[in-house]
This record gives sequence, C-alpha cells and structure tokens, in this order.
Amino acid sequence: MNPAHLEITNQWDHVDSATFGNKDKTHCPHGYEYTPENISWNKNGKSRECRTCKYARNLRYQQRRKQVFRQECEEGFRRILEKRGWI
Repeated sequence: MNPAHLEITNQWDHVDSATFGNKDKTHCPHGYEYTPENISWNKNGKSRECRTCKYARNLRYQQRRKQVFRQECEEGFRRILEKRGWI
C-alpha cells in the first residue's frame, strides 16, 4: 500500500467523491439523453432512470398482462362450455 495514494476523509465525502461512472453519464443505455424532463428518480432519490425507457417497459408489461388475461379468460370460458356440454 502506498501512503501517498491515501486520503483522510469521512464516509460521506468518500461516497460523494466516488462516481462509479454513473454520475457523469449523459445518456441511458438505449441512447436517450438524461434531461430533467426525461429523468425519473428512485424513491430514495439516489438512482435515476430514463422515463422514455420506463414508459416503454411498462407498456410492454401491460401488453403481456393483457394477453395472458385474455388467454385465461378464453380457457376459462371454454371449460365452462365443455362442463355444460355445449361443445
């Protein structure tokens, strides 16, 4: 260990100085720019997310859920018809 590389600091200053590369990023992984209008902050206020990507992910999730719900309804309706002997 090289003492010249060490710095006396408290925990909070150390965490603030450590960017880990995310603090300086200007675009999300899909290429959308991080602007105040396009950033959604986590509940703890420490992590950010691209609103465009978040909206697209939620839309895909809702479409999958709608498809699964439709299939479950069709299967349930088919079982009722079969139980009654109508098909």
